[in-house]
Amino acid sequence: MRKTAACLLFDTKKRVLLMHRTFDAPVDPDYWGFFGGGLEKGETVLIAAKRELMEELGIISEMYKFKTFHQTDRRGEVISHVFIGKLNYSVEQLKVQQKEGQGLGIFSLADLKSTDILIEKNDILIIEEVIKSGRLEKLLFNQK
Repeated sequence: MRKTAACLLFDTKKRVLLMHRTFDAPVDPDYWGFFGGGLEKGETVLIAAKRELMEELGIISEMYKFKTFHQTDRRGEVISHVFIGKLNYSVEQLKVQQKEGQGLGIFSLADLKSTDILIEKNDILIIEEVIKSGRLEKLLFNQK
């Protein structure tokens, strides 16, 4: 069973930043997906999330634990520790400093449901749950 930390950064329009993986990526080649990855030995899930953002985007962002998901994907069982954060950088800036993947983009839930981009169905369900939870209003707009 794999254990991962996934980082979802949202802008004030509730759009999520996603990575476009390379065609030869060892995991989900040519798919769009979350920033993040597997936990290293002795690492907490929060430290893993922050490390992955630094490795993939060259940034550190304040992240909050949303939920742990137990899922099955094409490669088997996975426990995904999902973190959410506010996107405090421009997409243009992040494209310049992106260290992994072939690109990145920012998408609304409607975009993801209505287009033919390659994305895991489980990822769309997680994004939808984050948006419906109401936690983004607190995160993005400091609402109680």
